[in-house]
Amino acid sequence: MRNTFMLTLFVVWSLVVSSCSTKPFIVQKPKFDSHAQYQGRSLASVGYTTLSPPTRRIVVLKKGSAAPAVKARGVGKKYGASVGHVYKHAIRGFSMSLPDAAVAALLKDADIDYIANDKPKKISAQEVPNGIRRILADTNQTAKIGTGNIVDIDVAVIDTGVDINHPDINVHAGANFSKGKSYDDGNGHGTHVAGTIGALDNGIGVVGVAPGARIWAVRVLDNRGSGWTSDIVAGIDYVTANADKIEVANMSLGGPGTDDGNCGNTNNDPEHQAICASVAAGVVYVVAAGNDSEDSKNSTPASYDEVITVSALADSDGLPGGSGTATSYGADDSLASFSNFGADVDIAAPGVDINSTWLDGGYNSISGTSMASPHVAGAAALYMAKFAADNSGSRPSVGDVKTALLSASFPQTSSDGFSGDNDGYAEPLLNAGALDPGVVAPAVKVALSTDKSKYRTDLGDTTVVVTASVTDENGAEISGLTGSAFASTLNGSSSSVNYVEQSAGQYQASYFLSADGDYTLSTTVTDGRSLSGTASASYAVRSSEDPSMFISDISYAGSGGKNNDRNLLVSLTVSDTNNTAVEGATVEISLYRDGSFVGSGSAQTGLSGSVTFNLRNASSGCYTTDVSAVSKTGMIYDSNLNAADPGFCKP
Repeated sequence: MRNTFMLTLFVVWSLVVSSCSTKPFIVQKPKFDSHAQYQGRSLASVGYTTLSPPTRRIVVLKKGSAAPAVKARGVGKKYGASVGHVYKHAIRGFSMSLPDAAVAALLKDADIDYIANDKPKKISAQEVPNGIRRILADTNQTAKIGTGNIVDIDVAVIDTGVDINHPDINVHAGANFSKGKSYDDGNGHGTHVAGTIGALDNGIGVVGVAPGARIWAVRVLDNRGSGWTSDIVAGIDYVTANADKIEVANMSLGGPGTDDGNCGNTNNDPEHQAICASVAAGVVYVVAAGNDSEDSKNSTPASYDEVITVSALADSDGLPGGSGTATSYGADDSLASFSNFGADVDIAAPGVDINSTWLDGGYNSISGTSMASPHVAGAAALYMAKFAADNSGSRPSVGDVKTALLSASFPQTSSDGFSGDNDGYAEPLLNAGALDPGVVAPAVKVALSTDKSKYRTDLGDTTVVVTASVTDENGAEISGLTGSAFASTLNGSSSSVNYVEQSAGQYQASYFLSADGDYTLSTTVTDGRSLSGTASASYAVRSSEDPSMFISDISYAGSGGKNNDRNLLVSLTVSDTNNTAVEGATVEISLYRDGSFVGSGSAQTGLSGSVTFNLRNASSGCYTTDVSAVSKTGMIYDSNLNAADPGFCKP
């Protein structure tokens, strides 16, 4: 039997007031936005439709405020409202149903940072098969599929719960933040996800990517596959509280939203803030890209930079090459027709007709990016388990895990890759086998370096000296190569570079400098086994030193409003060491009020070398500016020459 799941997210959309300005805007925590998150501004004055009945809200507290549980009880008692979830770890705050009048009053409370409307969420799934063979998980020596091995790792499934009595799943612990009192699955979706991650290698049913992984069932969606942001944040909060035990979390769910590029601190997104805190605690988050055949930049958590976002592959035979029969969602080895795409997608995995565990100890085949995501979560678990085994139990960083997954993957355009992804962002296909292949495949490894990163012809530099270090797959030096084993290009054009062996595995060459410019030398080395490896090194050639530039002036002023003080203008001037204005320099700043971050901005200087940032509706307080970077091709930014920031106190 086929089951089809569709993600639907219902949002109360409000009117957005916009205005025009020729000045660059500082990206800041908004006073209001299109998701009806309120920061104390009168709703009527900005065109919002007032919501009179109690509405589900998420109240986020400031750092150093009262304990969330104490604050929640106090607010609940004052407004006759029941406390929903209390958040202590990923974010600080609580959920509660409150009318608009209560929101307006609460936003005057010094402990409260902001209040966000709760939003409904649903599972993200359609249908998919067993992709274990396609991602070569059956060759991974940490998984050891076929031996009854149990992988020593903990994975959280933030979903509809997990069938706690399923004989093919190692359900270790869990918590329920949805309806009911149990984290047992009443839908099937979470159980399916858990099976793909870690179904036991026990001779029955199916086997997961990381067999026997300890599954933490975090139920945030109800039996219909629906839930709210407040429930999901509670689940993330629970995972964060157990971050010393849980290494990986899978979220095969989502809804409309975007990434503000600032961990939710600019657009007041509690889910994003919570995930960032959880990632900072060491948990790897793997999420589904979504099933709307659209750019994943419009979906959360898929658009968040801090997670690993997964698109879905249509595969019918578990083999590369595209020779299998067509699926209901596209040709064999093609991007599934329902899969979201775009720059936010990091990696692809099988997501069509995936057979996995189901309710009441059963099994089922369904499709969706929800089914692709747990393949990657399982692979991340395998990598972390191997890393811990090799490093006395220590845990790799979240960034290292993502790098390892991407580095080991099949390039999309390779013979093991897939077709049909036409968005210009060629995410690779998961290759779990390469994370721990056991026997290392033969290879030639090359490292290339030049004696300088910048050459100055006015100071007497005439040649580039380049060294190639050549080793085999085990790190042993490859000696005895002659000049014919080396082929080089300079900025993409064939170049005659003659390498001579200086010591075991160390080869050196020199050649005359070219004209001023930036250069990349690439060298391919082929050994006696006809195996090749390639490496590159970059350097610059200059006939004089790049001129230095710096911030020569910072000033503040008010603008707008009856007293010309509604907005805050921050002006900066960039000059070079000859006191000449620098046009076209990109200036990046961060603004602080009373020591707390307000927002950031980036813009280019004009003819006068100046740029002005406009902070609308600036609050009272003392402001300071941190210049994050100043950049322009052919010039060097010297922050040591910067003028002192005078600061500005706005009454």
